Amino acid sequence: MAARSLPAVSHSPLISAPAPAETAILRTLLYADIFDYPLTPAEIHHYLIAEPTTPEAVRAALASSAWLAARVTRVNGYFAVADRAEVGRRVRAATQWLLGLAMAAVALFLRRR
Repeated sequence: MAARSLPAVSHSPLISAPAPAETAILRTLLYADIFDYPLTPAEIHHYLIAEPTTPEAVRAALASSAWLAARVTRVNGYFAVADRAEVGRRVRAATQWLLGLAMAAVALFLRRR
């Protein structure tokens, strides 16, 4: 299915209704939040609920939408529902721990050779 362009994003968090892309982004982040899992812009695009669009449109909405800014937070390149910034920090810490574990396993393997 081909991606299509969406209307420009709204700029007021309280007055105007959100654009379809903004609603889809928030729905996608809310679903990921059930699992305490923040998403990168690429992941948001990949898992976008109900509104196919381009990666560029997702990045533009995340960067310029006041409506989303009132509802979404960004931590270390990950996006999550507002007031859930600790989720991004936990995912980053877990990623660093797993990377350290993998590096230790490789070092152990190389020592045994």
